[in-house]
Amino acid sequence: MKVKSVKVQLGFFLAAFWIYLVVRNKDLTLFFSTSIAVSSSVIIGCIFGYFKERKFSISSSVLITGLIIGLILSWDLAWWIYILASLVAISSKYIIRINKKHIFNPAAIGIFLVTIFLKAQTQWQGTYLWYLLIPFGFYFAYRVKKIEILLSYGVSALGLFAVSAAIRNVSLYDIFGYLSYFFIFIMLIEPKTTPLSRLGKGVFGVIVAVLIFVFTEAGAKFDVELGALLIANMAVPFINKLSVKKEVGYMSRLVLFFAIAFLGVTCFIVYAHPPAKITVTYDSVEKTIQAVILHRVSDPKTHYIKKVDVAVNGEEVIEHKISEQENSSSQKVIYRICDVKKADTISVEAYCSVSGKRIGKTKAE
Repeated sequence: MKVKSVKVQLGFFLAAFWIYLVVRNKDLTLFFSTSIAVSSSVIIGCIFGYFKERKFSISSSVLITGLIIGLILSWDLAWWIYILASLVAISSKYIIRINKKHIFNPAAIGIFLVTIFLKAQTQWQGTYLWYLLIPFGFYFAYRVKKIEILLSYGVSALGLFAVSAAIRNVSLYDIFGYLSYFFIFIMLIEPKTTPLSRLGKGVFGVIVAVLIFVFTEAGAKFDVELGALLIANMAVPFINKLSVKKEVGYMSRLVLFFAIAFLGVTCFIVYAHPPAKITVTYDSVEKTIQAVILHRVSDPKTHYIKKVDVAVNGEEVIEHKISEQENSSSQKVIYRICDVKKADTISVEAYCSVSGKRIGKTKAE
């Protein structure tokens, strides 16, 4: 089976995953925002394809790019932001190239740039649905021969965050709740912008894991997964040159051994869930915002919500630092904000003391 046919399968999977989320969450906004991203990617891809090959055609790659953009960007952004992200993503494939190959993961650079320059936010819809993403992700990684990336990333990320958890006296199994499975099993293994050799793929996975850990620990304000992936993408041409002639057989077997252990632990720790959601409500009479942050932990004194940011229409108005969670299942916060107007978008972003964050939104009625 050729890689092209695997792209078609991935496209069907992402489309089904999208519809499943829409139905599961009863969220038509997600349907419309992703539809805009997909249709924009298709139209822009057709235009670039026509100038290159003098014919209109729809490739599975542009559909995949549009679906990923719609699933990662927040669902309530202005419609033109999805179009702009799609434009940047598709155009990067034709403009930013080395040795006739595009450098960056298209969806990643499109999303990352609109979050940096337009203050758009990511939401990573369905990223914690491990029971869907792990089996299908391993299948796709196997078909495109990128298993080594998954394995090296898994071992490196587990090791780094395990050390962090030990230092902070946090239960190790809590870490698994904060893994972004959509990023790991969909974004990370994109075949065109990752290394060719086994050793190179292993190095790539380690680089991404280390960068995510460093950015997370440093409290980076941008999306750490996308930032790490794009930096690693830039290193791929150099990795390919250095590693093609330096394959090391035993390294692949060693990585495989540890990765199997990693996968086994992941499957056994099915009860370790990330924050389920953030429920945000606004009382227009009292002018108060209430957020209930579901964050189940073993010890709320050592593992807790460390910070809550509140923004109105994308502008931060409150930064609240917390030293201990009020109970082992949730954290509730209430703030008074007097200048909220009808139809304003209120967002509450909560940061875990170990790693990870989640955002909840509502509109003022």
